[in-house]
Amino acid sequence: MTAAPLLAVENLQMHFRNRKGLFRRQPPPTRAVDDVSLQIQPGETLSLVGESGSGKTTLGRCILGVYRATAGRITYAGTAGEPVELTTLGEAELKPYRRQIRMIFQDPNSSLNPRRPVVDLIGECLEIHGVAKGRARSERVAELLTQVGLRPEYMSRYPHAFSGGERQRIGIARALALDPRLVVCDEAVSALDVSVQAQIINLLQDLQAQRGLTYLFIAHDLAVVEHISDRIAVMYAGRLVEVARTEDLFATPLHPYTEALIGTIPLPDPRLRKAARTRLGGEIASLTNPPSGCNFHPRCRYATADCSIKRPALREVGGRQVACHHAESLSLRGA
Repeated sequence: MTAAPLLAVENLQMHFRNRKGLFRRQPPPTRAVDDVSLQIQPGETLSLVGESGSGKTTLGRCILGVYRATAGRITYAGTAGEPVELTTLGEAELKPYRRQIRMIFQDPNSSLNPRRPVVDLIGECLEIHGVAKGRARSERVAELLTQVGLRPEYMSRYPHAFSGGERQRIGIARALALDPRLVVCDEAVSALDVSVQAQIINLLQDLQAQRGLTYLFIAHDLAVVEHISDRIAVMYAGRLVEVARTEDLFATPLHPYTEALIGTIPLPDPRLRKAARTRLGGEIASLTNPPSGCNFHPRCRYATADCSIKRPALREVGGRQVACHHAESLSLRGA
C-alpha cells in the first residue's frame, strides 16, 4: 500500500487519573492506550483485536474525539488530501470532521433511544449538521433504511419492534447518514447471534464496496474479523503487539499473544479440537500497574529473563510489525 493514509495515529497515549487513595496518595494513572502508532489506508478494513480491557475502545474514542489524548498525534487526510491534526482542534473546529468519522456501537439495544421512532433516531444528526429537515429528512431516512436492508415504512416504528440484528442495521444507517469516509465499528457484531453476525458483516462489506468506506473494526474475537479484514492489529494491555495482513497473521503469527488468540477460535471438527493448542491462561495485565518489561511475559510460555526486564518495541519483521524479543526464533502455531 503506497497511498497516503486516511488516518495516522502516532505515539498516542490516553491515561486516566485515578482517585486518591489511602492518606490521599495519588495512585498511578490507568494507561488505557500507551504509545500506539498505526495507519489506516483509504478503502481498507483494519481490525483492532484483543481481550476486553486491552484499550481498543479507548483508542477508537480518541480517534472520534470523544477523549482528548494525553499525548501523541492523530492526523486525518481531509477531503482535499490536506493533513489535519485532529488532536489540536477545538470542539467547533472538530465538527466538520465528526461528519466524516462516525461510529457503529456495540449494543444496538442501549445505543438507540427507546422513546424515539426510527425516523428521529436516524434523522437527528441530519438536522444537527444542517443536512436535511422535514420531508427531505424523511426521504433521506427512507433511502438509508433501504440501503441497510429494512423497509422504509419502518421509520415510524420504535426500537422495541425490531430484532437485535434489525436494530444494528438501524445503527448502521444512523452512522452512514452523513456520508462518512471512516467508520469505527466498536464490537459491532459481538452482541448478536452467530448467524446474524455473518449477515451484518456481509452488509458492511457491501456498503464498503458501494460507498468506498474505510473501517476500523474493533473486536475481541479473531474469528469474527477474519473475512472482513485487510489487516489486523493485535492489542494487549494498551499496546500494539502485532500488525499484519490478515492471511499472514492467521497462517504464521509472530507474537505469542496472537498465537494464543488464534487458539481460542472454536474448531468445528472434533478431531481437531483434540490437537494441542495454545491456551491463554491468567488475567490481562493491569493498565494501572503493568508488569516490567513485556506486558505479556507473565502469561507467555516462551518468556525468558530478558522479557521481564526490557520492553520490546514494535518493529519490522518479515514485512509486518511485531513487539517480541524472540519473534525471529519462535515457530508459532497458526489457524
